[in-house]
Amino acid sequence: MRRSRGGRDMTEEPDAGHMARFCREFLPEMLVKACDVAVPDATRVAQDILLQAETAACLGVIVVKFSLLRSLRSPSPMSPARRPRG
Repeated sequence: MRRSRGGRDMTEEPDAGHMARFCREFLPEMLVKACDVAVPDATRVAQDILLQAETAACLGVIVVKFSLLRSLRSPSPMSPARRPRG
């Protein structure tokens, strides 16, 4: 396991908890202080961004799985069965 400069453990995979923490703890405060957004609105915006990030992450997994499944079921464009004759 790699270590960061601060000595904390780092994994190879991204930690989804970082985005959740950012959206719940930091983003609303940033919106309130930097953009003068009302607290309830800032909270709703941050929740929406977190939901969109989670959805995008799930769709990425689905697309990768679908692409892998599709590639396993169909021959490669350069397989002998699909190469142009000539």
